[in-house]
Amino acid sequence: MRRIVAVLAAVVFVVSSVLHLAAQVTGDPFWINVTIFVPVFALLVCFVAAVRRWDTTARFTVLGLGFSWLGDGVGSISLTVKIGFFLVAQLCYIVAFLPLWRQIPRRRLRIAAYAVVVVVVVAVLLPMAGSLAPAVVAYGVALGLMALLAGGLGPIAAVGGGLFLVSDTLLGVQQFSPVRLPMHGLLIMVTYLVAQVLLASQVMRTRLRA
Repeated sequence: MRRIVAVLAAVVFVVSSVLHLAAQVTGDPFWINVTIFVPVFALLVCFVAAVRRWDTTARFTVLGLGFSWLGDGVGSISLTVKIGFFLVAQLCYIVAFLPLWRQIPRRRLRIAAYAVVVVVVVAVLLPMAGSLAPAVVAYGVALGLMALLAGGLGPIAAVGGGLFLVSDTLLGVQQFSPVRLPMHGLLIMVTYLVAQVLLASQVMRTRLRA
């Protein structure tokens, strides 16, 4: 039964993701707001149904998915609350991935690279963030640390962490600057959804048996 639920939830994730990305292409705000609620929740259900070994990494990955879903849900209501939920999600992912810290390949090089990226992104967005400047700094540091630690899970999660950083950088540019890339919203959501599924799937792969 758990396997069936996991498979059905995975199908819902794929279908709802396609529908949401199609809405991003057409720019229809109604369908964008309706479909944004579904993909990460479906991924969360798939994760819970599939995972059998509930260690610290699995438990806090679920919390990371849960707070990400809440961030998706309130995104159109309040940017401050959205940042808050995603900050908590990043902190959950940090706790989830921290036990695997020693497995990060080329740690010093990756620490330096992510530090440079975070400093540059925060420095660019900070002057435009206004009263949200402290939140931007806190979120940028947490996001960079999460992306770094994801490397301890393996190359798939490392790509997921990097894509999460790309996605939220694009979101920050959208929210705080006049710059708009072609299909900006689509780029944000493609990188975000792929990041979430890569992180979750890497954790699931090693925890399918108790």
